[in-house]
Amino acid sequence: MNIADGGLTDQKFRSAIQPMISQWEQFKTAIFAELRMIRHEFQVKIAMKSGKQLILKETEIPPFKTIASPTSKDWIARLKEEKEKLEYLRFNCHEQIIFKEVQPDLKNSRIYNCKSEFLLGNETKRVFFQIRLPLRYPYECPIADNYGFRHFIQPAGDHQNACLGKIKERWAKDGSMGIAHFLLMLSYYTALALFTKNLY
Repeated sequence: MNIADGGLTDQKFRSAIQPMISQWEQFKTAIFAELRMIRHEFQVKIAMKSGKQLILKETEIPPFKTIASPTSKDWIARLKEEKEKLEYLRFNCHEQIIFKEVQPDLKNSRIYNCKSEFLLGNETKRVFFQIRLPLRYPYECPIADNYGFRHFIQPAGDHQNACLGKIKERWAKDGSMGIAHFLLMLSYYTALALFTKNLY
């Protein structure tokens, strides 16, 4: 067998095991998602029984240093930090989020186009939606436009938005939170909306 034959064999081996690797990644993602859902459900039940406030760990993401609204001269600097925080979320909190794509809109800096992907029963559910930033952002919480489950929604024209309930109260009004924090909160919302009876 010459070197070329060895390279061909190696390529065949990689091609053969690639489906197994892909299946393992899907299985691992499903396990982590299921564990998240169970953990969140227990958190809600404990909070409801004890009468204590539900504590969510959105503060795992560092607070923003640039506090600027869309009308501020520092908005470009804020957008740069938004990108950095999203990268931080992707690399450090990947087991807690269900969002595969988060891209800024090319025409509007107050809109982010998102794709959510998670297991619901035995099926993978994919949802495309937008995060819209209000003019008073970051002092006001963003809006998950065209995203929502069961009756935890609020009408918005011809579609619906996620109604976060008391989860929204976790938003820091000093401007230190951003899109990455909101996505983590939205992950909690999704788990609670799909697997519990009440967000309150």
